[in-house]
Amino acid sequence: MNVFRLYPNGAGPSEPYYADVKIIVKEVNGKYDIGVSYKFDERIKTKKERTSLIKRLELYDNDCDMYYEGDIIVKNELTTKLVEYLLLDDEFLQTKCGLEDVHGYRLGLLKMVQLLWA
Repeated sequence: MNVFRLYPNGAGPSEPYYADVKIIVKEVNGKYDIGVSYKFDERIKTKKERTSLIKRLELYDNDCDMYYEGDIIVKNELTTKLVEYLLLDDEFLQTKCGLEDVHGYRLGLLKMVQLLWA
């Protein structure tokens, strides 16, 4: 299953609050349909607190007033590699992201998906 823990501002496990992000990728008609859903740390009790965390992760869509739910991006060599890296487990991704923390790196990958929507 493609569920990954994200911390705001790339803080990593030192940050007390997090969101587990489930990423589902479907390949349809030469495109990737990337869906994103969230499960929050049990200490985050209210919608206001959840929204605050998602905003700190920069995964909030202000135009639609909702959490980022994913995008459809064109399938090509670049996006195929992007999706491959997005779905790597944390341990293996850490070997690919240099000095960057794996949580911040994966968050950056998600932000790239946002930039490439079709």
